[in-house]
Amino acid sequence: MAVYRDRKVLIPKRSGITINRGDCNRVLYVNSAPYNARKGYAEPKRTTIGYVCPDDTKYMYPTDKYATIFPAAWEEAFNEKPKATVKKMGLYSLAQAVNAKIGIIDTL
Repeated sequence: MAVYRDRKVLIPKRSGITINRGDCNRVLYVNSAPYNARKGYAEPKRTTIGYVCPDDTKYMYPTDKYATIFPAAWEEAFNEKPKATVKKMGLYSLAQAVNAKIGIIDTL
């Protein structure tokens, strides 16, 4: 997870935003309904969207999760569209896909 220390945004005043006042002052987004029926899988219940700035507690350093959860706010603050997220494929799934394509298990 990338943290953009060169950028500052206001901490969103929305429901589901909490600040963990632990050792690192994380700003968490709490998802009330973690199962996404449209995507077909459960999303994380608590996601770190930023870290509180030490000099001003109204601002935070955003992470890449902030850009995916609040794309309109990211575009408004920085005048750029958020980058597309990369889907991670497990090694087992990759091996199954390669085997289905070229039949490597039969070769071995």
